[in-house]
Amino acid sequence: MVFGIASAPAIWQRKMDEILADIPFTQCLLDDMLITGRTDQEHKQNVELVLQRLQDQGLKVNLTKCKFMVPKLEFCGHLVDAEGIHTVEDKVDALVKAPAPTSVHQLRSYLGLLNYYNKFLPDLAHTLFPLHKLLEKHSRWDWSAKCQHAFESSKRKLLASRMLVHYDLQKPLTLACDASPYGLGAVLSHILPDGSEKPVAFASRSLTKTESNYSQIDKEALALIWAIRKFHLYLYGREFTILTDHKPLLQIFSPDKGISQTTAARLQRYALFLGAYSYRIQYRSHDDNANADAMSHLTELPLESTPSVKSCRYTTSHLLTSREIAAHTVKDTLLTNVLTFIRDGWPATVSQEHEPYYRKRMELFVKDNCVLWGDRVVIPKTLQRHILDLLHTGHPGTTRMKQKARGYVWWPNIDADITAYVNACVGCAQTARDPPRGCIQPWTWPTVPWFRLHLDFAGPIRGQTFLIIIDAHSKWPEVIPVTQLTTKATVAILLHLFASFGYPREIVTDNGAQFTSQEFQSFVTVHNIKHKLTAPYHPATNGQAERFVQTFKNYFKASVAVTSQRSISPQQLDSFLFTYRTTPHATTGTTPAELMLGRQPWTAFDMLRPQTVHEHVLQSQEKMVKSKESPVFATHQDVWTRSYGSANSRWLPATVAESLGPKMYRVRLEDGSITRRHVDQLRSRLRVPEPLTSPTLQGPVSTSNASEDIWNGVWVDSETLDSSPVGICDSGSEVPPDPSVPSLTPPVDLSSNPTASNTPPAGGRPQRHRRPPDRLLLQERIRDFRRSSRRAQKDVDDDLAPQFSSED
Repeated sequence: MVFGIASAPAIWQRKMDEILADIPFTQCLLDDMLITGRTDQEHKQNVELVLQRLQDQGLKVNLTKCKFMVPKLEFCGHLVDAEGIHTVEDKVDALVKAPAPTSVHQLRSYLGLLNYYNKFLPDLAHTLFPLHKLLEKHSRWDWSAKCQHAFESSKRKLLASRMLVHYDLQKPLTLACDASPYGLGAVLSHILPDGSEKPVAFASRSLTKTESNYSQIDKEALALIWAIRKFHLYLYGREFTILTDHKPLLQIFSPDKGISQTTAARLQRYALFLGAYSYRIQYRSHDDNANADAMSHLTELPLESTPSVKSCRYTTSHLLTSREIAAHTVKDTLLTNVLTFIRDGWPATVSQEHEPYYRKRMELFVKDNCVLWGDRVVIPKTLQRHILDLLHTGHPGTTRMKQKARGYVWWPNIDADITAYVNACVGCAQTARDPPRGCIQPWTWPTVPWFRLHLDFAGPIRGQTFLIIIDAHSKWPEVIPVTQLTTKATVAILLHLFASFGYPREIVTDNGAQFTSQEFQSFVTVHNIKHKLTAPYHPATNGQAERFVQTFKNYFKASVAVTSQRSISPQQLDSFLFTYRTTPHATTGTTPAELMLGRQPWTAFDMLRPQTVHEHVLQSQEKMVKSKESPVFATHQDVWTRSYGSANSRWLPATVAESLGPKMYRVRLEDGSITRRHVDQLRSRLRVPEPLTSPTLQGPVSTSNASEDIWNGVWVDSETLDSSPVGICDSGSEVPPDPSVPSLTPPVDLSSNPTASNTPPAGGRPQRHRRPPDRLLLQERIRDFRRSSRRAQKDVDDDLAPQFSSED
């Protein structure tokens, strides 16, 4: 292998592991190899296998560095024999004779070598706690008596270190765990056939700043979980016994009992983690659990009493007397002039700095070289800060400080100085109450539903958590039970909801992890939704969702007093939502359902109104009636009927046989078959008139098969063609009526078809103005008939006239 490659050790180690992978009782660390066996014969076989494997790979060993068939051997800084693993005496002597460190670098070197033997030293983390504090960032080097004690204790532990037995799959295994205010400890042990307990390994570590704030039960549980993770390779896949001196853990982590739903979330996660192992948990008292429990019972060194500078300052401050004030008054130039003015008299005019004293000159006097204003001592400039410190003892507010000062001391602008002092106090600022709330800025009311949504999680409520969604326009709520408070689950719920109502334009949420994650931000970006976050620790920004959560909780708190149910049923949730959605909202003045759906849902209260249901049905039916009346067909009327079996013709000729109702008829087809048809499936059919024959003098001309035809837009019988109509002439000229010829317009009988008067029946197609058809030269034939009638008039017998009169 080429020298100088940074990954060369790892490459070599992987190669050696591959070569010796299937050879039992063999360990290799880089170029150091350890070969063992339960018997001499087995040991020789293992050595032969290793040498043969090395020869096959082209590798050689240095015979001068090899030792064969020895009862014990130093390997990787440990002394290994048939009984177990021991510390190496030379390395222990080097640690025991090491002097006390004088710098952080020397301390790190000492702890690094000591930690190499930590599996031999129980409670090492607790013992070295003062030394670890020196290694913290920004920690000042101070080798105190407590550090020296920890240094010496670590040496004594190393000298008294015990042998560690070899790990054996056939022997019972125990794991003892315990926690102290500063660290965790664990001992992995084998139970030998004689009943004695021998350690396989020790482990310990210090608690972090966060873990040190845990409750005792959480610390004990943490020690148990940490120890199992530490010795995972020894414990996974086999049975072992957990020993603890904290009895509540037996109930919580017992493998035969399920964990309660009311257990803290952290302990529930621990219980799920333990479910992957096969274990029994037992209680062991403090005395019997000495290996792991010693750290909890070691006597702490008394804390060094370091004098507090701040306490000394306060102590000397209370020794301030009138003599000190008088001494500082004499040294103060301004007050010296005031003393002189009081004794010798005030001048007519004074400087600006003397003006405050000049206004009170009639009330100022001197006593023992101290200037007094009534009962209040005038404080020199040099002592004013000292007096403010005294007045602020106990951190009173501005008002209380002023009231106290007005009974003892004074100087110009003392009130302003007190106010500035209190405002600058760091302690008061850090513990001050919240400032007055600012003016409420309401959200802009959207003009359309589902424009802006307010989201929040509510719960746990009776062991359940709900996702609350409020529409800002209609106040329409959606409440969805959730089992996982993750972004993935939240997005899935929103997508299901958006499938019904569409995507909103804006979403307002708090700063929960579900809403601030990168996954949720990608979701709103992809769907072009503007995401607005509330200010941290200011839920009022999302007040619409928060207010509904309060209403939601109050409803079920009130219902639990009546129903005594432990959980919220789907029926209860649906009932609450229906009531809320159909009740007028205080903000909008109308129901959320009406603004969201555009209508007011039907409720049980609508049943209280008389005839409400009947009127509602009638109104609905009236809306279904078309404004245009359906056509009416008479019996024996020629119609077109809709054909559904013919591919060539959509309409077939037929005759109305019978009326079955206002909208239903029975019609007869040309082949004689009878079928039922709706009025929408029928159209009026006009029959083409037959050709007229030449008139004779024996009587009026008539057509065979009298039927209704359209003549010049007027419905008449075919018998009217027997006489000449009046007022029709050729080429637009009008032939004067002949008084000898009676009128040919017979009376129309409207009894059979009232709608047939002057108006043709409605057909299947919309009516429109059309050019009248030629009707097969009907007018030409009528004109011929009239001419022939006039020519034959002279030859007509007198009996013909009564015949015409009877027809009128």
